[in-house]
Amino acid sequence: MYTLHEYVIMNRVRASAMCMAKEVSILRKISYKKLWKLLIDKEMNKTELADFSGVSGSTITRLSKSESVTLDVIVKLCDALECEIQDIVELVPKE
Repeated sequence: MYTLHEYVIMNRVRASAMCMAKEVSILRKISYKKLWKLLIDKEMNKTELADFSGVSGSTITRLSKSESVTLDVIVKLCDALECEIQDIVELVPKE
């Protein structure tokens, strides 16, 4: 059991930690430009990539918008394109 004083201190610490977590900003973002360049080199379009890799069209759209996708999706793309993760994904400075 906590005293009232200890309870108040614990809540202040929690609130402070939550505020600090909100202040942390993301300094880099994901870019899939390498993926699109690789598709051009392989003379493949996005629809063919979706069909060949088993990735949905909506996920390809997320990639087109540089939105995050699961690592499983990245692995499927790498398997389909016979490449490594660094060949299709890079971290770039956030604008």
